[in-house]
Amino acid sequence: MGEVLVGKSSNREIPAFFVEKIGTKVRTFASPNFCYGKDHKKVKLTKSILFNITVRKLREYKKSVNLIHRRIEKTGPDVVINFYEILAGLMMSSF
Repeated sequence: MGEVLVGKSSNREIPAFFVEKIGTKVRTFASPNFCYGKDHKKVKLTKSILFNITVRKLREYKKSVNLIHRRIEKTGPDVVINFYEILAGLMMSSF
């Protein structure tokens, strides 16, 4: 396996065990994030949408989609895994 692409945000850390156990290079990209209520259990949909659609974040996500596309074209992976990652899902729907 050549590399793994993982979406991340300032509110979501990649677990150390994942990086240690995956056994290959981990390349990250900016990814949208959910916003939760005070109980940290329920997703606040409207707040999540507003949080993720700023001009700056949309530019970051566009770069992320381009990175995903370039890496898929270059490496021709056998598998693409999507852990609720919307950008990878959108990218794969175009193939």
